[in-house]
Amino acid sequence: REYLFVSSRFETGQRCAAKQRVKWVRFLWQRSDFHWDGVVTGQRPTLADHKMNPASLLWTILNGVTLFFWASAAYHGRAFLFKIKLFATYSKRVPILLWHKYIRKSVRVKHQLQQVNALPDDAEVLQEREVYFVRHAESTWNEMINRGFAPQILLPKLVGGIAFEAFLLSTGNPDSKIVDAPICAEGIKQAASLREFLADEENYEDDRDWRVLNGYDGANGARAPTSVLVSSNLRRSLSTMLLGFQDRFHRRRTVDKLLVNPFLQETAINADCVSLHPRTKAVTSPTYNASSFDPPASAMLYQQFIGEETQPASENVLGDEQLMQFADWLFTQQAPTNNTGGDGEDSAAAVSRPSTFIVGGHSHWFRRFFQLCLPRPSEAGTVKDAQTLKIENGGVMAFTLQQLRVGDTVVYRVVQDSLRNVFKEFDRSRVSNSARHGDINTETKKTN
Repeated sequence: REYLFVSSRFETGQRCAAKQRVKWVRFLWQRSDFHWDGVVTGQRPTLADHKMNPASLLWTILNGVTLFFWASAAYHGRAFLFKIKLFATYSKRVPILLWHKYIRKSVRVKHQLQQVNALPDDAEVLQEREVYFVRHAESTWNEMINRGFAPQILLPKLVGGIAFEAFLLSTGNPDSKIVDAPICAEGIKQAASLREFLADEENYEDDRDWRVLNGYDGANGARAPTSVLVSSNLRRSLSTMLLGFQDRFHRRRTVDKLLVNPFLQETAINADCVSLHPRTKAVTSPTYNASSFDPPASAMLYQQFIGEETQPASENVLGDEQLMQFADWLFTQQAPTNNTGGDGEDSAAAVSRPSTFIVGGHSHWFRRFFQLCLPRPSEAGTVKDAQTLKIENGGVMAFTLQQLRVGDTVVYRVVQDSLRNVFKEFDRSRVSNSARHGDINTETKKTN
């Protein structure tokens, strides 16, 4: 500790920190007995003194790497503890997701699956919302894992990703390319193509889609839109929404903010589905800062256009219950009260509840939402594709969601005729397991 204290007084910065770690390892190496061929020599032998076989060479390298890792972890204690906390969150999250998916579903989810496939004639439509699903652009996790499962393709990328995570930890960087994976270089291009599509009115088959996505859907045009932009709390979704809709954000900087809803967090068990931001804490100011791996253009957007988080979410509310909680939120969300037009005038046309939501999220979450809110299809078509296939990265899909009363309970249903692709199609390059084996809504079959 005294050695580190003295050296830290004269050396600062990232490069100097690396020098200190090397000096620390050298310091410990010089002052410890070295076990060579099972004999404690009390002094440092050289290669000339002892013949080294491949096994002992490998053992020595592993010892050196381990010593360097633990020395770095001790020197960067906060980053090391943060990574341990992320691992604990992931370890807690996976069993809960598997429990809710395969062992015990909530009564509400079972009722939703049963009613949406056999809706009675006396079901009363309470409200309707127009929803646009925007899938995130390609992330570093997609780039590493989803490009192919052949061992010669997957294994080098996986080993390289883990080695890079160890390097980040050794340098005291709490960021990650696996946990809460940011968008990659290809993802930046996809977000840019989304931005180009949104800006050109000629790209749309329906003029209504252009007005909604660009914020011209209110009674006074751009001054009073009835659409709200909301995103998952994962970085790849945030970056895609900020980069893709940045023209709208800049044009309407006094009105539009990107809301963050933790119920939109991806429901898969992969490591990239764990958020770097805790779900259990409410955010009252823009604290979602761009990380070192987010595209440079999004750094300013993070600071200016990330709005308040909607509400804290318990770590135990996972899986299908997340989707139901988000559907509840869609029909209870209040419109911002401080909406002002681009010319500074108050917007008298602002409504108490928004009628349209532009939702940035994830493929598994979207697909499961359609399985819960659409009846089981009898033949191939858009409904079956929505329940079995992923929307392409950066794609946009629109539909109308109804809130119905069936007896004493509330049920949500997607109007089948309203389901349409606005930008890009479904990704048919990798058919999901559910589509391959034909087990769409297996829970519904068991319930019925």
